[in-house]
Amino acid sequence: MLDILFYTVLNMSITATAIGVILLIVKLFMKVIRYFFKISIPRKAIYALWVIVLIRLMLPFSFSSKLSVFNFFKAQIKKVVSVPVSIIQHDMELSASNCIGAAKQYFPLEYKTEYLDTIFTVGAIIWVAGVIVIGVFALIMYYATSKRLNKSVLIKQVDFLEDFPTLKNNSHLKLYASDVVTSPMIFGFIKPRIIIPMKLVELIKNNSNSRKDDSLSKKEASQLHNLYRSLGYAIVHELVHIKSKDNIWKVLSSLVVILHWFNPFIWWFKSIADRDMELACDEGVISILSEKQRKEYASALVELSAKRQHILSIAFGEKVVKLRIVNILNYKSITRITLITAIIIFIALFAILITNP
Repeated sequence: MLDILFYTVLNMSITATAIGVILLIVKLFMKVIRYFFKISIPRKAIYALWVIVLIRLMLPFSFSSKLSVFNFFKAQIKKVVSVPVSIIQHDMELSASNCIGAAKQYFPLEYKTEYLDTIFTVGAIIWVAGVIVIGVFALIMYYATSKRLNKSVLIKQVDFLEDFPTLKNNSHLKLYASDVVTSPMIFGFIKPRIIIPMKLVELIKNNSNSRKDDSLSKKEASQLHNLYRSLGYAIVHELVHIKSKDNIWKVLSSLVVILHWFNPFIWWFKSIADRDMELACDEGVISILSEKQRKEYASALVELSAKRQHILSIAFGEKVVKLRIVNILNYKSITRITLITAIIIFIALFAILITNP
């Protein structure tokens, strides 16, 4: 039974790898268009393309279609396995692409030789062991982090953010403070919380009291202003993540990586997808900012990126800070034509990459 599951997962992994490489080629083409023709392609559309890879890594079956890109690679796909009619509706045709071709029949699966049977049985044991080890490690890390962050304190008064323009309409905003984090971050799956460093909150409150007493020097007042600014933009950044449900992506993509741990391409794709997620989030933030505020946001990104500590943070901590700043400063509003074109391209790519031959 385990060898059949491993055989299925391995096929899914190979197919998803091919799709991931195709998407990287498409991204390179989009980058060339952006550079030479100065066309601003929505970062959210580029980020959304990774959903195709995610679906391929999670579902063993897909619809058969003449539009499938795999129709051009029939030599590499040994056989397209049709799902028995009893499993699906008669007017639907589902199939699984078989890139391995080690079986002589399916439902039930029977290998061509006993040697192949042994290989996949041993491989299945190693695969399951890897899933268990990595999965248990991830659960321990999450539990330990959750236990520490659950002690976060709800900040009852967030009046120190009243002057921040983009937060005026978020009266329901709830912030938590913790000594564990060194930069603002999101934690939680069903009800994500924004957690900011306790030291940062205490510093702001103390300086705010001093500001009311006019006991701050010009330098101290300037530092306090920068602190307000950085924290405010960081919170807006996290709010965009929450609105985009990026925390769900992080969980699903992590589960997929654990399932396909043996494939280095999947780890690579996840790192690229996470970077695209950050670029899409930045675009969501700067789309509501003025030109001056965009420059302030870029400065805040530099300041807070140096303070990143925790691996679960999805905000100001990527190594691609330079790329993100360039994108922020070179941001151009998305035109309606560009948006419609991006949607059409996404639908077309979804149709040809999600389907089987």
